[in-house]
Amino acid sequence: MKQADGRLGLAATDLANHIACGHLTTLNLRVARGELGSYTNFDPLLKILAERGREHEAEYEAHLRAQGHTTVMAEAEASPLGFMDQGVQVITQARLGGGVWGGRSDFLVRVERPSERWSWSYEVVDAKLASETRAGAVLQLCVYSELLGELQGRMPDEMHIVRPGPGFPRDSFRFDEYGAIYRAIKKDLEQRVASPASTYPEPVAHCESCNWQGRCEDERRADDHLSLVANLTRLHRRELGGVGITTLTELGKVALPWPHKPERGQRATYERLAHQARLQLAARSLEVPPFELLPVEPERGLARLPEPSPGDVFLDLEGDAFIDEAGREYLFGWATPDGQYRGVWAFDDARERAGFETLIDVLMARWTAEPGMHVYHFAPYETTALKRLAGQYGTRAEELDRLLRGRRFVDLHSVTRQALRAGVESYSIKYLEPIIGYTREIDLDLAGTSHRALKLTLQRGLAGIVDPAWMADVEAYNRDDCVAARRLRDWLEARRGEVAARGASIERPPLDDGNPEEAVPKSEAARIAARLLADLPADRSSRDADQQARWLLGHMMEWYWR
Repeated sequence: MKQADGRLGLAATDLANHIACGHLTTLNLRVARGELGSYTNFDPLLKILAERGREHEAEYEAHLRAQGHTTVMAEAEASPLGFMDQGVQVITQARLGGGVWGGRSDFLVRVERPSERWSWSYEVVDAKLASETRAGAVLQLCVYSELLGELQGRMPDEMHIVRPGPGFPRDSFRFDEYGAIYRAIKKDLEQRVASPASTYPEPVAHCESCNWQGRCEDERRADDHLSLVANLTRLHRRELGGVGITTLTELGKVALPWPHKPERGQRATYERLAHQARLQLAARSLEVPPFELLPVEPERGLARLPEPSPGDVFLDLEGDAFIDEAGREYLFGWATPDGQYRGVWAFDDARERAGFETLIDVLMARWTAEPGMHVYHFAPYETTALKRLAGQYGTRAEELDRLLRGRRFVDLHSVTRQALRAGVESYSIKYLEPIIGYTREIDLDLAGTSHRALKLTLQRGLAGIVDPAWMADVEAYNRDDCVAARRLRDWLEARRGEVAARGASIERPPLDDGNPEEAVPKSEAARIAARLLADLPADRSSRDADQQARWLLGHMMEWYWR
């Protein structure tokens, strides 16, 4: 988004930013009009990724040339039309547009479909490092394709993204399938910049990767915004705004029982949020946030804590859904009550499978040695990831199923939420650590920077340039998470003991050996699967088409049982 000679110009990235956050559009518009200074945040990783992006484009261009295509650079040209008139096969860095919308496409590739001008036409190809194409990238393709269509007199049928990898994997999209939503979002952005509306920095997913994150967070804190209240959603804020409550302080001072009849939801919900705000308000004048235990209920909260065992394991996985096609669990970490910690790294399929198998084997061995063993984790992520890995690799499914049937996994996040209310903005384990008396070994800001760098690098398929220092920081962070989970379990146990000492009856969950009611015999399908999967490369990128077909068929054989 830039303004020159009194005219505002929009780029494809502005459309992607607009769907990510409407307030980001407002900020960028104010910068373009000179009403606000631009926010600069030098990030060495982004510089590395930009360089790798240029290398990826150059490698793809070399790949096209090796296939016999003629390529020309149009970067210095005001328009690629001259090269298009000549029928050049591939045009790189072509400038498109020139009115309100403009941009520069990585590649325009000739296709043998007639346009108004020639017996051929062109389609847009962009080179992206990310392993999975996201909505913003598709919208950018739509911008380039529409501008290209105006230039050649025919809308391209398809638009494409090429990713790093053998043969440069290509994702293709039909413009007609995305055109309606693209035009709606484009119209909304054009109306927004023509008639700017007041916006507020509501927290959204894009905040994590936004340059303006610090500014927006400071604004919310200065305003004592309701988003600071733990577990208070945008719908809650809308309901509260309707009765004149717009700050955490106002909510925390509401006299209970809740005096307003909600248009949506129940009074109990808003009483709970008012209690939460009251605790957070009190925490502002205390060194350690206050907490209050909730009434004990059967099979909830403190009643979900099993008897501690020397065989217990405290588990934390580090992963990302946008690494490779199926996502990646790149670090398996666990700690034990004797203070031992182990971390297993996995940047490819073979190592991920091996890490998963190692973890499950460790859990089963400890269960055999200590029948009271349980696996403590924080939030449902770990069990969800383990189920995915068992299905993806067709291994350790029976063992994992037994662990699940035996109720050996204990979600400490769920236990905590059901057991108490605390004066914290979030019930993530980092916010609970001052209450349970845990101090991390590694600085969270340093760990966060390294974690972000590692994830972004792996998302772009660049495991070969991962800095060992990032790995050391992330492993230290993971170890802290595992040890903090152990400390939280022990702290909850102490609170359970206090409640029991006051005369409350709190039963332990029953132990279950996890064995099925009926043994599942090995079937002929399992034997066929073993033959199909024999001698196949573990990593998908190393399998040819026939091997991949065998791999898929082999894992389908026992699909219904799994």
